[in-house]
Amino acid sequence: MKTGEAAFHPDDALVEMIRQDDAGAFEAVYNKYAAQLFHAAHAILKDREACEDIIQELFTDLWSKRHRLLIHNLKAYLFAATRNNVLMTIRSGKVKVNISELEQLVEQSTAADAVTEKELLQCIDRNVAQLPQKCRTIFILSREQKLSHKEIASYLNISSKTVENQMTIALKRLRSSLGDFMSFFL
Repeated sequence: MKTGEAAFHPDDALVEMIRQDDAGAFEAVYNKYAAQLFHAAHAILKDREACEDIIQELFTDLWSKRHRLLIHNLKAYLFAATRNNVLMTIRSGKVKVNISELEQLVEQSTAADAVTEKELLQCIDRNVAQLPQKCRTIFILSREQKLSHKEIASYLNISSKTVENQMTIALKRLRSSLGDFMSFFL
């Protein structure tokens, strides 16, 4: 699809098009957000080259991970990734920052993290609901009720090995379905 046409699609459609190797959709996302992301980074770092590197790295990473994208809110994802990259740049010592601006960034990060955490929990709940009944029951008893594998086995009158196998299946499916969502919490 041509970039001009892609620009009229909503963000979630653009993400799906990027997943399907649509360079026009990727370019549309870049054109829509790159300047905003640059200005957000530059407001903190005040270093043009460092900010350009951050944005270039962000979009390079977005394209290289396109087949595994599970983004529910593209704008929030891009700004959170930019914020994280700014913080990593500051930690690395490549750029010096004014303390008051850093405090402002930390305050913004805390609010954004709360929203992202809420989105993650909703995503986990949706994916747990899609697990097979037995697997879901065992997962909930383990994670929400904090029961041990042995306690679950006794409660459900099944073997501990069955509990272990079902937990392995549940965790594998959740990791797979959550994809890169978790990488933004690390």
